[in-house]
Amino acid sequence: MLQELLEDSGLSGRHSDTDYWLYVKAGKNNTIASLFDRNRVLQEIWSGGRCGVRKAKRGTSDIGFQVIQNLAARVSVRGMRPPQSLHVVFSGFGPGRDAAFRALRATDWKIAKITDNTPLKFGGCRAPKKRRL
Repeated sequence: MLQELLEDSGLSGRHSDTDYWLYVKAGKNNTIASLFDRNRVLQEIWSGGRCGVRKAKRGTSDIGFQVIQNLAARVSVRGMRPPQSLHVVFSGFGPGRDAAFRALRATDWKIAKITDNTPLKFGGCRAPKKRRL
């Protein structure tokens, strides 16, 4: 009874008001984009390696742009409808972050919400010694 009331009100946690969730992890060495549906089931994942780029070139901003473009193209090829309500979650400060956002704006997807989930250090353990060459 309680579970039915929660599902009807949208408070159960399994269902949300957004159609899709897009997680973009922009690291120093790579950019990874994962698309989940309303029930948080993985629909598509794309990274710099899947774009055909190897080694250090995966960490560039051009690859961040290509990752989102290829993800959007793959979604349309699979026959999925374009997201009418997309929740985007960014993580990391890599070079592909801004390029991925520009690529998202170029698609016909409707962005409902943008969240930054980047972990920030305050205090914590002592940092490793700086490398000297």
